[in-house]
Amino acid sequence: MRKSFLTLGAAIAALSLVAPATAMAADADRYAGPNRYETAIAVASAFGTADVVYLARGDQQVDAVSGGKLQTGPVLLVNEDAAVQALVKSKIADLKATKVVVLGGEGAVSEAAAKAVAGDATVSRLAGANRFGTAVAISKSLHPSDGDGTEVYLANGLTLVDALVGGQIKGNAPILLTNGSGTLPKETADEIKRLAPAKVTALGGEGAVLPSELTEAAKLGKTPTANAETKARADLVKASREAHMAVEGWYTIADGKTLNDFMDTTNGCAVTDANKDNLATTFPKVLATDIKTNCAANIFAVDGATTAGNKAAADAKAGDTTDAKTYKGLQAIDDAIKANAEATNTAKGQSADALIAANKVMTDADAAVSAGPTKEQIAKYETGAAENRIAGNNRFETAAAIAAVAYPNGTGAAMVYAANGSAFADASVAGYLDNKTELAGPVVLVALDTIPATTDAYVKAAKAGHPALAGKFKALGGNGVIADSVVTGMLDLLKQAR
Repeated sequence: MRKSFLTLGAAIAALSLVAPATAMAADADRYAGPNRYETAIAVASAFGTADVVYLARGDQQVDAVSGGKLQTGPVLLVNEDAAVQALVKSKIADLKATKVVVLGGEGAVSEAAAKAVAGDATVSRLAGANRFGTAVAISKSLHPSDGDGTEVYLANGLTLVDALVGGQIKGNAPILLTNGSGTLPKETADEIKRLAPAKVTALGGEGAVLPSELTEAAKLGKTPTANAETKARADLVKASREAHMAVEGWYTIADGKTLNDFMDTTNGCAVTDANKDNLATTFPKVLATDIKTNCAANIFAVDGATTAGNKAAADAKAGDTTDAKTYKGLQAIDDAIKANAEATNTAKGQSADALIAANKVMTDADAAVSAGPTKEQIAKYETGAAENRIAGNNRFETAAAIAAVAYPNGTGAAMVYAANGSAFADASVAGYLDNKTELAGPVVLVALDTIPATTDAYVKAAKAGHPALAGKFKALGGNGVIADSVVTGMLDLLKQAR
């Protein structure tokens, strides 16, 4: 698991890195400009046109990163500089955007800056009191209705690096932020409770999203009612089957034999595959009615030993006590006592009473199955979300792991992108690339002049699994953040001649 991450100060310092203008020559294998603002413009240019443009602060990308799961358009970065604003305004006009959505409060992007760049486009804002609140505002725009979140992603809101590449994950599950304190920020916790997700996935190792934060988030989620109902119904089926076993008897499948062995058509034992889920509730015990009469498989256990033959052999050795591997059942026992001339009236009476009581339990259990589980029984399983984590031993491995989830073996990708894993200002725009199908693709992390081994392995696998990716690569940023040698190396991995 990850042991160390950028501190907030180090992250801000790293984000301040931009390549000097003299190093940023035009390159067909890059989306790049002389600074982060123009690199974002270069990426946005690839969209051609876009009805919606997102606007985020350029010197702190936290809001742009959180907005990576937003859909329909690119993100542009802005500051209070009139020259930057003029470039952004021109690009919004080129995109023919009619809506500008500002990410973050006025402390991030001032109202004056937003109006200066919007032109004729309408301006709205997704913002909270802080970065955690802004992530929540973005989440609410994706999921305005309560309780409709099937999954939530958690990322460290101070280091940002894992959230940075999380935007490429398909679907509209939001990315909410933690702070590394061990307890979720109130804004994040409240939003997870509102969404009631069935699954919470941490982006990054335990040093990024602490186990306690992931567990807290999962407890605020909710198992889907359909899944909870399935589990509650299985409880009722199990109770019914066990009640029938008490009355009618059972067979225990021998040690080492699986349910699939029992269902195997070559054995000819199971009545029907459609009954498999019901069988699973009590397996390795099965009812006589689960077994075809011509079953001759050597899979029954009698008092701990496998029979030498078939079901008939198990019948012959069936025990009379409930701890026997094969049990006759109260009905057979009662019939035997009644037929025994030496049985006392007391024994006959006790047997009859036991059978009557067992039949009542069986009748009630069958009725419960027919009626289906109650709300209370279902609620017992609506206890929380499933916990999941996508992580590697460092940011490069985590990025490759996220790419493998978003684009397994390159499936669905039109392009492969690389961003600098430390100076990741340019990569903050990457989460928006999949808003256009022709641009969609995994975003992996590299060093200035090195391709990490895990990045290398993922790109090779993506090319092998999706040959159409041959030569489809873009670096995000100029050669001050990604050296030409890395671009050449990535293209070589994608088997594009240089």
